Amino acid sequence: MRLQNRKIVLFIDNFSGHNIEYSPTNIRLEFFAPNLTPFVQPLDAGIIRCFKAHYRALFCQRALELDTIGKENIFEINIREAMLMAKEAWDAVQPTTIKHCWNHTGIQRDPIMLRIPARHGHEDGAQDGVCQASSEAWNVLEDLATSQKTLPEAEDGLKKIYGNTYQDSVWRPALAALTGSETTEAALEELAKFKATAENSVVEVGARDRPMQVVKTKLMDAVVELKARRRIFGPLPSFLVCIGAEVEAAYELSKVLRKFEAQIRTLDLQKSTQQRLDGWLRVGELSSSL
Repeated sequence: MRLQNRKIVLFIDNFSGHNIEYSPTNIRLEFFAPNLTPFVQPLDAGIIRCFKAHYRALFCQRALELDTIGKENIFEINIREAMLMAKEAWDAVQPTTIKHCWNHTGIQRDPIMLRIPARHGHEDGAQDGVCQASSEAWNVLEDLATSQKTLPEAEDGLKKIYGNTYQDSVWRPALAALTGSETTEAALEELAKFKATAENSVVEVGARDRPMQVVKTKLMDAVVELKARRRIFGPLPSFLVCIGAEVEAAYELSKVLRKFEAQIRTLDLQKSTQQRLDGWLRVGELSSSL
């Protein structure tokens, strides 16, 4: 690039391993602000979570099959089997999921929209559009239930889907129930109730469910079966625990706490040092006065 007199800007996160000791001549490094990973990196916007859900579902299903044939250590797996399972899990991640995660970050240029007049009398296409809009609305509520969206963001999402036909009175009970739930599991249960009872005010979600919901159901069914067979112990883990999301969140929280504790220790050290200095000064003043 130097010979061609080319210059580029490289955007990277603030991971400590990305810091370098020299200054590139033709590359300008721009670091993202902290805690922006889910918003600027499509993999962290849901692609990794979907892949992990597929992998854990395959792993649990494999454990059930080994238990059925009477193997003792059903969770034992070698590297080759894990690699093949990872490939199968990645192949199960649909292109639409990747597309939605890219769109969620908002880091792409706006697409060029071509206005093509709708064909009159094409009822199937119209019905398909209604079904898709309804499915997207339920996805917005699920994001709210799992704390991936705030209440204002969920409201804006619903208004964007339905436009001028959006009715606040229709969605307000669901929004209030989800935000009033104490846990993610309780919020998802409330969401399931609204899905089951929706009739005239909200169009039912069709058979086309979001791929993530499908693999989530598959994974949790396998976990419940392993629990019933006494192959896992303790409380029934949630979906987030199964894919390690809560562990990752706890790890990030622990890093913040460790940083906070280090700051406290530094302040305590400064305070104790100042107190010792003050004591020495008082001793010196007394000595000089004597």
